[in-house]
Amino acid sequence: MLMKGIVLTFVLILSSAAIADVDKWSIYSSDNFVIYSDARKGKVRKLIEKLEVFDYVVRTATNMNVAGDQKRMRIYLFDHSKDFTTFSTVPNVAGLYLPTYLGKIILLQEGNSSVSTQHILFHEYVHHLINQSGGPSYPLWFEEGMAELLGATQLKRRHAVVGAVPKARALDLVYSFDLPVANLLEPSISRSNELYWTGFYAKAWQLVHFLHMDVENGVVLKSKLDEYMRFLEDGKSPKNAFEWGFEISTDEVDRLLDKYKKQRRLGAIRIDIPKKEYEVSITKLSLNESIAELASVAALIENKQLALSILEQLDTIKPDSARGQSLKAVLIGDSDLVEARKARRAALEFSPEDPLVLRNVAKYDLAEYQKPQTDLAYLDGSKLQSIEERLNLSESIDPNSIETYRLLWQVAVERDDSVEAAKMMMAAYGLDRTNVVLNIEIGLFLLEEDKPKLALSFLEDAQRLAHDKLQKESIGVILATAKKMIRLQKH
Repeated sequence: MLMKGIVLTFVLILSSAAIADVDKWSIYSSDNFVIYSDARKGKVRKLIEKLEVFDYVVRTATNMNVAGDQKRMRIYLFDHSKDFTTFSTVPNVAGLYLPTYLGKIILLQEGNSSVSTQHILFHEYVHHLINQSGGPSYPLWFEEGMAELLGATQLKRRHAVVGAVPKARALDLVYSFDLPVANLLEPSISRSNELYWTGFYAKAWQLVHFLHMDVENGVVLKSKLDEYMRFLEDGKSPKNAFEWGFEISTDEVDRLLDKYKKQRRLGAIRIDIPKKEYEVSITKLSLNESIAELASVAALIENKQLALSILEQLDTIKPDSARGQSLKAVLIGDSDLVEARKARRAALEFSPEDPLVLRNVAKYDLAEYQKPQTDLAYLDGSKLQSIEERLNLSESIDPNSIETYRLLWQVAVERDDSVEAAKMMMAAYGLDRTNVVLNIEIGLFLLEEDKPKLALSFLEDAQRLAHDKLQKESIGVILATAKKMIRLQKH
């Protein structure tokens, strides 16, 4: 997450959102990334090529062991800040990395004179690499500092400079609130003061840069990072963990950083870039296709009102409205049964073999099947069988959909077929092993199957990967239950 470098106050728009230039969206696809955007074609093309280079540079510079993801990273770049604000789940940010239950996505807006679009994108992508690396759950200051450090990477024609000083952060350290390290370790998450967060990001960048690039003192302290993390994981207070792990007081680190700030030149790493041409395919989306895509993102971030307001713009007489109509059926299934079934029927008539349409229709049908005393006549009389057939067809066309396997998993549960449920569960897991929600769901399923030992590793991974404090605590409660079940089984 990257905070804006300017003061901006707004109210998050939840409904009646008019997205500007809906008809200008295109898809840009490269080896590792897919960018959806309404920005200028030449700019987005250049951006995705730079992101491919950046991915190589970061992995080379950090030796980061990133777990493979079966799907390309999805990125949504909004040309208008108002549109991004409508989708943003956090106020006062320019970009968001969101680990959703269907995979990871990045949302960002065009940059400004203070922070470039490239820096915002690189920053958010570093969050993804850290999340996928399988390492510990780092504290906010370290993860944001790393994202700032690597996000400021300068790409030259034949080499990259890692550790370059971002102009905005250098100015922030001079003119913004100078946050002491002790406060950096325990940020006030609820604070909305823009100057506070500007100071936080600047200080986080400075401390991480110092740890990685200062050969006299910083690199020595960095060698003790694992010890610091061990104290944190043992439940020590952030300040004690820092001082005991790094074997230095926060006041002394403040003095070192003040001295570091005054150095005329700071260290950096040069990485040679191999000559390579990156193929980028560009597909222009129709109006209906753009509406369906944007509405699906809104639904994914659980903003149902926004999704429905976007879907109101669908031209429902056109065949390419099928995806949007199938999503609408899912979203209004509980509130308007007549319209939901109408949208479901139209979607199937227009695109009976579109994998996304098939998934949405199956999802809607399954929800109807699970309702008590529902009328199942519209399901062609075959109930679960028709749902499973649609999902199997969807899977044969698109075998890399987490949603398909999650739905097949639910169908197996409805049939009390635990073996098939486990098979589908692991198929979904194989597509995204760092998915927090999947790890929790698998852990709970295994606990219900009275297999706490197997559940333990999934729940431990979920807790390690989770960044939200409340989510970590909730997973901790489930973990305690699993450990109690293991103890009881031993007796």
